[in-house]
Amino acid sequence: MNLQQTVSKILGKEVSLEEAKEFALYNYGTLCTYNRELDRKTKGYTEYQFFLFSQLFMIELDCEEPYDLVYPVIVEELKKFLDSDFNDETQTEYQCMADYLLSHADRISLTLADHINI
Repeated sequence: MNLQQTVSKILGKEVSLEEAKEFALYNYGTLCTYNRELDRKTKGYTEYQFFLFSQLFMIELDCEEPYDLVYPVIVEELKKFLDSDFNDETQTEYQCMADYLLSHADRISLTLADHINI
């Protein structure tokens, strides 16, 4: 969805490209929030959550495999994390993700090995 379509959807009416640009200039926070929520609804997670989880995945599991091979496992594990009891809003997302990865390291390592050897 481009800027004009996004702003039209937010405002509930058709807007010109110039109107969309002006909206973005003065309502950047609203635009960012809308896009984050759209990501969360369509993918189930935000770009920030994916970035943080993927970085922790590589660090906490000491993963040295090529990222393009690991990517599908990261996506599946992130979805599992989000549905798990480890996803606790009373703690930092960083700590929750790290705890999840460390608690499931053996299973994830096996999944990763099976996936990469296919």
